[in-house]
Amino acid sequence: MPPKKKKTAEVPAEAPKLKAPVLLPKTKTVRKTKKTEPKLQPLSMPAAPVAKPEPKVEACYITIDYPTDNEAISGLHYAIRIGASEGIAEISINKGDWQPCRHSAGYWWFDWGYFSPGKQTLVARLKDRTDKLLKKSTIRKCEVI
Repeated sequence: MPPKKKKTAEVPAEAPKLKAPVLLPKTKTVRKTKKTEPKLQPLSMPAAPVAKPEPKVEACYITIDYPTDNEAISGLHYAIRIGASEGIAEISINKGDWQPCRHSAGYWWFDWGYFSPGKQTLVARLKDRTDKLLKKSTIRKCEVI
């Protein structure tokens, strides 16, 4: 029997050389603490002038609610109803003198009596407390029968 050959490991011609492990110096263990955000203080700004809101101005209006246009009226008395914004209402019948109206239940009223038969024209106007004219209504026509 032939002699047994020893098995040898094949080593490459240029085997990498191992470096010795590098030892690092010992360091202190640092505990990690929870970071807290610093509280921010509001900036102190100089006080800006506060603008006062403009007063609310309503649209000025005045209208004759009753009688309706071309309504036929009969009887001895008729209460004319006028809708208006803030102010004082007056009425003129057939381009006559301006007559004061009374305010009640959110409307202005004119108690019309002793009217003559025929076609009538009514116009209302709105004035402020200083007698300044604010607005006039459209002409309302009616007929007394």
